[in-house]
Amino acid sequence: MARYKRHEARAWARERLVGAINCTIPTFTDDLTAINEKAIRHDVRRAIEHGFIGSLAVSEVAITLPEYLEFMRIMKDEAGEALVITHHGSFNTLQQNIEAVQGAEAAGAEFVLISYPPNFYPESEQEIYDFTKAICDSTNLACMVFPMFLWGFYSRIHPSDIPVSLLRRLIDDCPNLAAIKAEGGFPSPQSVIECDRLFGKEVVISM
Repeated sequence: MARYKRHEARAWARERLVGAINCTIPTFTDDLTAINEKAIRHDVRRAIEHGFIGSLAVSEVAITLPEYLEFMRIMKDEAGEALVITHHGSFNTLQQNIEAVQGAEAAGAEFVLISYPPNFYPESEQEIYDFTKAICDSTNLACMVFPMFLWGFYSRIHPSDIPVSLLRRLIDDCPNLAAIKAEGGFPSPQSVIECDRLFGKEVVISM
């Protein structure tokens, strides 16, 4: 269970998200029939030893949702309060992502990195808004929105991937949207500069 309430997400993020969050990729047994608990616990301990404040439970691999949630439970059990266990919201549909984030919250995650499925093909800012808000609305956890070129938004929506006008709407309408991973408009660094200038007093800005 998260150490904060939904309405406290931004204050929690401001206090807790000081440092770097690494990535933990789920390890499988040598016959690939199950996740490897011993190896996952080893990786979590190493993240703590190296001074990371949290770890992203990577889901962009060949893993089922039940396996992923078990992977996250192992991470949380090993880390205790030493790491912010971060859910990687990169499943295939909006409904799957809602199911995943709710399962992750129950498994001990405290933070959410919102991603967009490869087959998500918005043709308007409103579609991005609706998808993102639906994720935020489905959980009590602090969420991070992630403008970046890989989503393919730049060619149809805006060169910055997710424009600041849309980020403004999401910040206003989603009280648990607590951070922006500002990598839009690659390779220009302007996204993080503009996000910090416009939103840095309200939410955590990261790269």
